[in-house]
Amino acid sequence: MLGAAIYTSSQTGAHDANQIPTEPASPENQTEPESENNIEPPELPPNNSSFLHLPELEPPPSASLGIDALVVPDDYPTIQQAVDSASDGDTVFVKNGQYNETVTIDKSLLLLGEDKQSTIIDANSVGPDLLILHDNVNVTGFTLTNTMIPSEGNPWFPDFVPPIHLPDIRIVNASHCYIYRNKLIGSTIGVSVENSSQIVVTENEISHNTKGVELSFSTNSYITNNVVYGGTTGIVIASSTANTMVNNTITDALSGVWLSSASGNNLRDNKLLNNFCSFAVTGSNVESFVNDVAPSNTIDGKPIYYWVSESNKIVPSDAACIILVNCTDVTVQDYDLPLSSHGIILANTNNSLIKSNKLASINHSKSADFGEQALSILLFKSFNNVVEHNRANINLDYSCNNSVTQNTGLIRLYESDFNKIFKNSITSISFVSGDRSGIGLDNCSGNQIRENTISGNSPGVLLTQASHNNSVIGNNICDNPQGGIHLMGDPHDWPPSGDKESAPRFNLILNNTITGNGNEGLLDSAYCTRIVGNNLEKNRGWGILLANSVNCSIVGNVIEGFFFGGDGFVNTTNCIIVGNNITVNSLYSQYGVWFMSAYPGTFYHNNFFVLINVDGGVSHVWDNGNEGNYWYYWRLSWGTDSNGDGIADTPYLIDEGNQDNYALMEPMNIDTYQSYPD
Repeated sequence: MLGAAIYTSSQTGAHDANQIPTEPASPENQTEPESENNIEPPELPPNNSSFLHLPELEPPPSASLGIDALVVPDDYPTIQQAVDSASDGDTVFVKNGQYNETVTIDKSLLLLGEDKQSTIIDANSVGPDLLILHDNVNVTGFTLTNTMIPSEGNPWFPDFVPPIHLPDIRIVNASHCYIYRNKLIGSTIGVSVENSSQIVVTENEISHNTKGVELSFSTNSYITNNVVYGGTTGIVIASSTANTMVNNTITDALSGVWLSSASGNNLRDNKLLNNFCSFAVTGSNVESFVNDVAPSNTIDGKPIYYWVSESNKIVPSDAACIILVNCTDVTVQDYDLPLSSHGIILANTNNSLIKSNKLASINHSKSADFGEQALSILLFKSFNNVVEHNRANINLDYSCNNSVTQNTGLIRLYESDFNKIFKNSITSISFVSGDRSGIGLDNCSGNQIRENTISGNSPGVLLTQASHNNSVIGNNICDNPQGGIHLMGDPHDWPPSGDKESAPRFNLILNNTITGNGNEGLLDSAYCTRIVGNNLEKNRGWGILLANSVNCSIVGNVIEGFFFGGDGFVNTTNCIIVGNNITVNSLYSQYGVWFMSAYPGTFYHNNFFVLINVDGGVSHVWDNGNEGNYWYYWRLSWGTDSNGDGIADTPYLIDEGNQDNYALMEPMNIDTYQSYPD
């Protein structure tokens, strides 16, 4: 015998962890439990995979009921008191009942439940059910749950107390622990392994947790032969290396398996069934994607192809999920991919073809849980690829010189440069959530967005942060509920100061049709934007809204509804507006022309077919020294030209501080302004 056995009585019903029994049962009257969870522990699972080498753990001893046995609750009223009294190598055997306590284990021992169906620990989120802080701790034969402490008060008021929900088992800074044949139900995490190594989690039934099993900052651990169902995420390996995951079944979860900044891990023979997003891999560097994932891992019976350092190959036709790491010249073509967070991933993969693939349709409400990159084709630090004719959400992160053409879905670029986004149908199709921009650029430069049809998004095109020198040319941008094009940032932080993020700058918006969008057709809060030759009609707000724009030029556009101003804190500055047709919104007459900026702008050769409103006490420049603007309503009533030179005899007085000294008698032909030199 390795140590004294600490054994609980076999009373039926729930045990109060604080109740002290009046008459402890004598050891000689105890009998061995007659259930599948006998006191004799199970053997380690068979080694079914040639690569898998489980650690050589000594099987836990049988519970000895000798005269020196320690019995709980006969000898100890709570599991914690029994653990505190135990020595390294002892066994704590817990009989059927419910124990409402949190147990901290800081010594090597076996914690053995009589029957996992009816030996229950519930800490009620005072702490984890079990907090393991020592090496060589083995736990088997329990149902572990951790009831949530509900919230208090109204979340909109300062006295609101959020709910508290904690894990079933936390293993911290430990090694050689063995968690097997337990039920783990209804907590934040069934088993949380943190900063630990050589941990085995095997043959457990894990259900309806936020996460079933999570390894974080842990190595050389083993997750095998578990059944995980329901909940948010089945198994997470985060910031962890050299772990092994074999023969687990994960069903009916929002997310099946998630590898997050995890490298060098081995996955074999795992079955992912009927999950919303079965398999996801994310990371901040290419090394995070380097794992050994065999095709024996399946999603709804179809294999995961996870290739590392392959070249000149075609992915087999039965793929469920395709991940290419450090590959070149690979073809991925004509697949209908089931639910997986990233149907296709290219990480440091170049000169490859991704063509005519379709991702499965999903429910909008669930897709929002997985963010902008859900259910997508992802290029991560990948170059010179062709992505065409796919039906998918497409994400480019740190990827350059790719061609993205004739796809259907949404497109996101993050710190990606010199890509060609041509002739796509950009729309919020059924497998991506609403309330997303159609094409989004975040801190990107040199990209060409041309001849796309962009509709049903919010907004159609979004340029944020320091996105610069991009061109948006010849697109049809219509019926986007939150606007046509948005350029968003703080242009007054230019040049950038310190670590502040600057606004979009030096972008070209040319010859687009921007109609029928909710809110404004074009919202500019940027630096040196060139807005040329666009048709901005029949939007459900301003055609163009300049809010905090700096050094922008607006030339040769047809604009229904024009707002020149700011948000009351900083304002549009040093902008020039030339050669535009400007009129009231033909659908919503309240959107006419307003000048609200505290700083002057320059206006000439524009045709104002609407009365304007000037506020802010600022004197703008209304001519170029020779010619001003055409004012339709003033011309009808007061404008005269006695010498026939096309310039009104008298200035047009707009208000006390503004006048057009060279008001035009006839409208300008703006066609000459509607192009932009290459």
